[in-house]
Amino acid sequence: YEVLRLFIATEEITNGDLREIVNKAFGGGSFVDGVVNVRRLSSSNDNDNDNEKEKANRNENVFVSELFGGPTFCFKDIGMRLVVNILSHFSSSTPTTLLVATTGDTGPAAVRAVSDAQNPNLSILVHYPRTN
Repeated sequence: YEVLRLFIATEEITNGDLREIVNKAFGGGSFVDGVVNVRRLSSSNDNDNDNEKEKANRNENVFVSELFGGPTFCFKDIGMRLVVNILSHFSSSTPTTLLVATTGDTGPAAVRAVSDAQNPNLSILVHYPRTN
């Protein structure tokens, strides 16, 4: 929520609505413990040599997001679920169609994201026979 709030004006989406969008996208069992896991890239221990400790100190504030914790175990779950919920927010009274082209894992992530939302409808274009 805090990161999105930096980029989305309150005149566009209120604080309460943005929190609800984020909770729908990432809460409710969609991701492990309702959050996207983030891990520190590197840390040192007493057995490391000076070079390894120095490298770990440089990376002390570098974190990596684990992008496989969504319902389809695909990194696209993160973006797709958020986009669908924002689109649903703006088009709640107007039928909307999300068009997705895929050769692999975008399709399942889109289907799952849309299945949890009231709107939009979904159309998927695939490249036959080269779909993974």
